[in-house]
Amino acid sequence: MVWRVEVGRDAEGAFLGRGWPEFAAENGFGTGWFIELRHEAGGGVLTVKVFDTTCCLREFGRPLIAANHGGEDGQVGASRRPQFINVLLPPSMEKMIFPPRFVRKYIAEQETGSSTAVLFSPLGKFCRVTVEKDQSGDMFFSGGWSRFLASNGITEYDVLLLRYEGNMVFTVKVFGPDGCQKGCKDQEDASLPSRSEGLQQRDEMG
Repeated sequence: MVWRVEVGRDAEGAFLGRGWPEFAAENGFGTGWFIELRHEAGGGVLTVKVFDTTCCLREFGRPLIAANHGGEDGQVGASRRPQFINVLLPPSMEKMIFPPRFVRKYIAEQETGSSTAVLFSPLGKFCRVTVEKDQSGDMFFSGGWSRFLASNGITEYDVLLLRYEGNMVFTVKVFGPDGCQKGCKDQEDASLPSRSEGLQQRDEMG
């Protein structure tokens, strides 16, 4: 689905204006949902991913695209792999619980017994992390998790987007409290990305 949305500017920066409320209403965005906006290189096109209050990726029939008045429809290579988000509140710095709905829907029974997972950081570095399951059935990252956060400069109140590659392998994106995507703490030595991404909560966007 492609929707035309105007981009405005004020003293605080750029914002999505006319057309955005209609776009959000048409797709049933709810208060407290997280919205990832990816600015595609070479045009005024934003690809939209939406995470509802379960922290799981909301599935739509086709990728959602918000194009400004100068944008073209183009081609969008949106990932269809399962994804979820986690806001790093203080308890999540020691162990991070998987959304129960995500586990039920996407992680096979034989995988829930796995004792380790592999996490790929924004720069492609990987880390092995212990996976545990408590008496209530919740799965969570534990041993090695705090080390993964520290080595990648990830701090409290950052938001993680985890994409499940299968076989207990996850690719991790990191967004700061300001909604802008973060890289590893040594990313200043890396080449500039060809596209930018940001994450905002629905009640902040109107």
